[in-house]
Amino acid sequence: MSEISEDRPDDPSVGDLLTRIDRHAVRFDGASARDLSGCSQTLEQAGSPALAADHMGLLKLTNGLLWNGVQLFGTAPIDRPQRRYTVPSIHEATVAAAPPLDPKTCLIIGRTEDEWLVMAQLPGRIAYQEVDCLGGDIYRQAASIRRLLTRIIKERTGGF
Repeated sequence: MSEISEDRPDDPSVGDLLTRIDRHAVRFDGASARDLSGCSQTLEQAGSPALAADHMGLLKLTNGLLWNGVQLFGTAPIDRPQRRYTVPSIHEATVAAAPPLDPKTCLIIGRTEDEWLVMAQLPGRIAYQEVDCLGGDIYRQAASIRRLLTRIIKERTGGF
């Protein structure tokens, strides 16, 4: 398993990261308190981990995101009839992905072409992981949603 990449002082805020990609991203309205509460209840009833505070902060800014091969899931499914596609909710994606991921310790919060983006409950902390969709191998880990998004956006834009 890879080491967890900690936050860096020069990482932009999540809001700044979203602004940097806004021109080419499909963003959805931010989650309301009711959306977050409903999602939290669904996850709790399923025995899944609770959403981390930093991830709830992201969902308040955009309750789902589509950008450059990256999908971030929201609190509820997002119907895209013009594309004949529905972006799954965090809960739906988590249920559909297991196994190899354990829905009791992991939430599927998004995906790229080949990887699940996972919020994993580790002993004593949360880690955001990039996990192979087929084999479940963990490629990289980040200490926060901010660090995960910074790395993904830098890679896909060639840096800031």
